[in-house]
Amino acid sequence: MHPSHRLEALLLRIPAQHVEQLRIILQWLAFGNEPVLQSRSQIDQHLLTLDQLAEVSIVSLDSLTADIDRFIRSAELREILGDMVEPEVVPRKRWINDEQPVTTIRLKDEVKEELLSGSFRQGAASRFGFDEGQAKEIIAVTCLILLTTPDDPNEKSEWFDTMDKYPLAYFAALFWIDFIDTEIQSSILCGLIRKIFLNNPGNFKKWTELLVQAGDAYLNSNHSGLISAIGDYSDTKTGEHAPPMVWAASFNLKFIVKDLLTQGENINAAGGGRAVSALYMAVHEKHFAMTSLLLDAGGDVAD
Repeated sequence: MHPSHRLEALLLRIPAQHVEQLRIILQWLAFGNEPVLQSRSQIDQHLLTLDQLAEVSIVSLDSLTADIDRFIRSAELREILGDMVEPEVVPRKRWINDEQPVTTIRLKDEVKEELLSGSFRQGAASRFGFDEGQAKEIIAVTCLILLTTPDDPNEKSEWFDTMDKYPLAYFAALFWIDFIDTEIQSSILCGLIRKIFLNNPGNFKKWTELLVQAGDAYLNSNHSGLISAIGDYSDTKTGEHAPPMVWAASFNLKFIVKDLLTQGENINAAGGGRAVSALYMAVHEKHFAMTSLLLDAGGDVAD
């Protein structure tokens, strides 16, 4: 049997109630590890674990919510994925001086190539096909849904108690930004990002706390320098946190900065352990268009 036909046969056997989840999980397997692999040596790479992929299964793209009733247990997920994936043991430094081997799951190269091919998207299992841009947006959306669930953090304050309980929490907090084009976002992405920065202070606090912790968990991530430049999450002298304007400028989210300015937020509000401003971080991260926007709006490096 031709390889593409074998893959189609395997995908068409997936139980109907899990089709949507597997579509998302396959896209995570194809591109979900990319930000970490770009910033780590081959021997210290981070691939996705079954527990992390299982957490992806609770997300619904139709309702843009997370529902624990959709959860696929790791053992069942491994069985469904079959020989599309292969296990790989890697030394992952989750914490300093922790090189305990971790068993991860890797999508086979030939499977990824087939799922990305135009011909596959015209076949019997076309619903499982995707392109790179589509996959990365879905990964970002998944991360943001997890970070903004529940809508009222007071209802389930334990949502991200530990990485063991919520294995995808740190990854979602640190890397969602890597999967989007900060110049062009869909309306769905913009809405979810606004839920972090504008609509619920609890969501913003939760994300930034996880973000700083994640900077330690993924020691060599692309954003370690950014987090270090802002400093500790809480200013030890004033007790003030780095405000949304600072983080939005740091990650080059111009539409969020514009929204915050429209709402009357102080453009020069500073915070974090180093009491940095939005303009300081825009310059630090070499976001030149953001720098111009902040200067035009009266921004100063230090208030």
